[in-house]
Amino acid sequence: MEKRTPEEEIEYRRYLRKRIRMRKRRRQVMIARTIVAVVGLVFVFLIFYGIGKLTDPLFAGKSEPQMTKEPEVTPFTVDVPEGYEDVYDKLYAMREDYSGIDDILLNLAQYPEALLNLLAGNPETLEFVSGYLMHMDDEKANGEITQEELDELTPPLFLQWDKRWGYVKYGGNIIAINGCGPTCMSMVYTGLTKDLSKSPAEIADFCIENDYYADDSGTSWSLMSEGAKKLGLNAEKIGIGQQAIQEKLESGCLVICSMAPGDFTDTGHFIVLRGMTKKGKFLINDPNSQSRSQKKWEAETVLKQVKAAWAYSYTQ
Repeated sequence: MEKRTPEEEIEYRRYLRKRIRMRKRRRQVMIARTIVAVVGLVFVFLIFYGIGKLTDPLFAGKSEPQMTKEPEVTPFTVDVPEGYEDVYDKLYAMREDYSGIDDILLNLAQYPEALLNLLAGNPETLEFVSGYLMHMDDEKANGEITQEELDELTPPLFLQWDKRWGYVKYGGNIIAINGCGPTCMSMVYTGLTKDLSKSPAEIADFCIENDYYADDSGTSWSLMSEGAKKLGLNAEKIGIGQQAIQEKLESGCLVICSMAPGDFTDTGHFIVLRGMTKKGKFLINDPNSQSRSQKKWEAETVLKQVKAAWAYSYTQ
């Protein structure tokens, strides 16, 4: 081998150092590129994993369990007055189906027990009963019979718990509770005479003035005969068989019936028979129920509950 001169030896060593530095730099670049590539792959994987977790049905809807606070249940407590226990239980059972019952229950002692029993037996009266505390001192009716009512149905259907007159005192109670008699007479009078002046409240006053009301028995049957004649109607007590009643209805008369306990009452009640269908079913006006008044009744069902009946007509 040819021996290098000192100058050539120095130059050769410089060349070797340069080669070593270049190799070292290339190695560092490769390592850096590898690290960047690995980080990039990891980043891409995490992105696609996250997207897959959102869209995959297996993961859909899954989330970290969270602690939820249970809703607090406020106990419903009422101080039930003595003697109100039965009606309270009935009204409490109605809470889920009828909004407004809770307010009545929370003020239970301020309502007459008879009014609460009216509601328990007839949910149609809920709005009326709810308004009782605002109208409990009403002395007069706050509304009149309208011509529209008379045009709609003859005789018109009046409800004893109508807000216009239901809160008015009648004897030891209010018309809504024990005013079925005056309300029936008001319907008959209005239907026959077309005179709008004799509302249930007016007839109730008429009963008190003429002793047709007794605290122990309610409206007297005398209203249906003697009282009706004083009002200017033709009144006649009739038999309670189907033929007698049907003949009067077919002649254009209206009939008031005193009812025994059954479909219409638990104690005693008055209703109006206003006609019959071609199939022989009774059309009635029940002063305590809109739904019963809309129903066509089998004659046998009604007649077996009738205690007495009166027929009415009007001659100008």
